[in-house]
Amino acid sequence: MSLCGSDVQKNRGYQRRIKIINTTMEIIKEYPTDNLTVIWKPKKCIHAGICVKTLPKVYNPKAKPWIKPENASVGELKSQINTCPSKALSYRES
Repeated sequence: MSLCGSDVQKNRGYQRRIKIINTTMEIIKEYPTDNLTVIWKPKKCIHAGICVKTLPKVYNPKAKPWIKPENASVGELKSQINTCPSKALSYRES
């Protein structure tokens, strides 16, 4: 059983590496940019929709990948992530 894997997804002519970490049955998805990695824990998400309402160019549940952090500044991403009520979203600075 693999504890760590990654998917490469093609989107509009470029590739994005999404790191999927599975430890103790928790799925963690990472969406990297040059300066910041957005981290999403799907099982913690309560689907309040604050992320989608705040930054619709970044968060689109109908798209794959559904998080495109390159569509906002680092400051905008941090501000939005800090408002996530379930803390399903977090970030790591590069």
